[in-house]
Amino acid sequence: MDWGLGHATRCVAVIRALLDLQCTVFVAGSGPSLTVLREEFPSLPHLALPGYNPQYSRSPALMRKLMSQLPGFINTIRLEHRVTEEIVKDHGIDLIVSDNRYGCRSGNATSIFMGHQLNLRLSSGVRWTEPVVNQLHRWFVKRFDSCWVPDWKGEHSLAGDLSQSAQTEAVYLGPLSRFQKLQKETRSFDLAIILSGPEPQRTLLEKRIIAVSDNLRWNVCLVRGVRDRPLTAVSPHMTVVDYADSETLGHILAKSEVVLARSGYSTIMDLAHTGGKAVFVPTPGQPEQEYLAQRMAEQGIAGYVSQDELDLNIIIEKSLHYRGFEGIADGHTRLCSALREVLKI
Repeated sequence: MDWGLGHATRCVAVIRALLDLQCTVFVAGSGPSLTVLREEFPSLPHLALPGYNPQYSRSPALMRKLMSQLPGFINTIRLEHRVTEEIVKDHGIDLIVSDNRYGCRSGNATSIFMGHQLNLRLSSGVRWTEPVVNQLHRWFVKRFDSCWVPDWKGEHSLAGDLSQSAQTEAVYLGPLSRFQKLQKETRSFDLAIILSGPEPQRTLLEKRIIAVSDNLRWNVCLVRGVRDRPLTAVSPHMTVVDYADSETLGHILAKSEVVLARSGYSTIMDLAHTGGKAVFVPTPGQPEQEYLAQRMAEQGIAGYVSQDELDLNIIIEKSLHYRGFEGIADGHTRLCSALREVLKI
């Protein structure tokens, strides 16, 4: 899926597991998500899928804008289904693992839909459409042979109500991440800020961070998540990294006392694997991120702050009120077991 890089980064774990099982892997996607996977796995063949190209809003009314694009998204689903059938035929594909791409399935290959949202959550302005949207969501998911959820089932769930549903049969893999549990290195940064997510909100958060960084008393590493538009005139206490691959980001996390990031589910899964303290800044207008940030706080794991009220000097102090993530050691084993079962190996 090309709605943010988290859909690509969590697929890193799936690709690694398939390679460990001696499978021949093709990576298919579009836009920046495909670019990330191409860089992570430069030796694998990469195939282009139609892009959804969602348009996002500067205002909190994000869901209303996305809902207006629904007809175009459905047309993309139809097109990607046709393209997927051609790929299966041309390359002799046996198994498809589709991260939130409703059209990536085939009658000639075992097709698995992977996603953490069995219950889609909409913002207040369009919440009245939730039953219809979720019914459509379930209809698409049921057209796959199986649904895999990167979460735990029941009370230990990370995603809470988002990933739990009695109306959809699912296999729960446990959280997935490109990272293993990190051993803390000599501390270089008091705070690592990981920017991610769609524009223009990524840039709006970056501008807010720069605006409040003049009087920093902490050593901060800002990972921008972009490859162009170099940043100038930052605080002398701030180290700027435009883009970090998985290895580089892992080292930054291991050297940092606290992480400040969006509360996207893939980011939460990464932190659940690496361990450590965090504070989240939900993307304005994204009810999923607002819910997840609140859930992490209610469970005593990590705090959160709104984008408009962000103050870097109190983030570390705020993190002290929460126990942090413990780190997961066995995610890869569970994933390989699920793949062996579906591949019958």
